[in-house]
Amino acid sequence: SNSGVVGMILQTFVRLAIILSAVAITVESLERYRFPNFGEEEGDSAPAFFVIETVAVSIFSVELLSRFVSAPFVSSIFLQRCGYCFKWEIGEPEPSAYHKFYAWLNNTMTIIDIVSTVPYYIEVF
Repeated sequence: SNSGVVGMILQTFVRLAIILSAVAITVESLERYRFPNFGEEEGDSAPAFFVIETVAVSIFSVELLSRFVSAPFVSSIFLQRCGYCFKWEIGEPEPSAYHKFYAWLNNTMTIIDIVSTVPYYIEVF
């Protein structure tokens, strides 16, 4: 992609957060890191896992929010290159911000990102 060095660094950072989160969730499921070894009731686990999950979800949320805010202002060519469902030909008028935002929101990866972060907020709040 043409996102430049900063974009590649941010992309790598987010990918590392995804890997760390997946490993933490897997390790957290091991019996030795759960009640009765940690916590006071069934379902409790070591506090470090909550910290890792909170940091990871915070990173995902900032990334998702930044894409949410910038989606209407991204060029149509970029949206098409990134695989967003979008019908637009060079030479046609640029689609409205609403159409660009809808294309971003209707993307499978965006839906997965939203669905994967919402449970954390439901649990915490």
